[in-house]
Formats: sequence, C-alpha cells, structure tokens
Amino acid sequence: MFAFETGLVAREATVAAAHQIRHTRGVTDEAKKLLEEAMKLPVRQRARLVSSLIDSLDESDEADVEKAWIDEVHKRARELETGQVRGLTWAEARRVMLGT
Repeated sequence: MFAFETGLVAREATVAAAHQIRHTRGVTDEAKKLLEEAMKLPVRQRARLVSSLIDSLDESDEADVEKAWIDEVHKRARELETGQVRGLTWAEARRVMLGT
C-alpha cells in the first residue's frame, strides 16, 4: 500500500472510531477525552497508537490462551495417570490420522 493510501486508511479508521466512541453507551468520559486528544495527533502517530492498543489486546488474549493450554495439558496428564484414557503409539496415531 502506498503512503498516501495508508494515510487515507488510517484517517478513515480514526474517523470511524471517533464516530463510534462518541455514540457508544458505556464509554467513560475519560476514554472520550483520550480519543479527542488522539484525534489531534498526526496520522502516523495515530496509526502507531492504534497499533499499540491492538497489540495490548492481543497480549491479554495470548495470556488467556496460554493459561487454557496449560490447564488442558494438566487435565490430559491426570487422565493418563488415572487410566481414564490410554496413550497411542505413533503407529496407532498415524493410522487414526490417515484413516487407514
């Protein structure tokens, strides 16, 4: 994407975000003020800010996913230890996966 197009996309995204937050219930006055201040920034700085905010959302999701996987591993280990499930050899697992 060319710099001009990137600027237009960033501008459209920030205008849409500003419109949405002004008309969204449950958004704090503090968040509205932050948005108004952010809208005064140059396009590149707003784009970096948006990117940082999105990254911060991804981090919390990653932590939740990581915890869920750790919980799942512990559950599966308990199932193996208690005999609730039986492990497969590689040959058995391969047959299951390939349907042979």
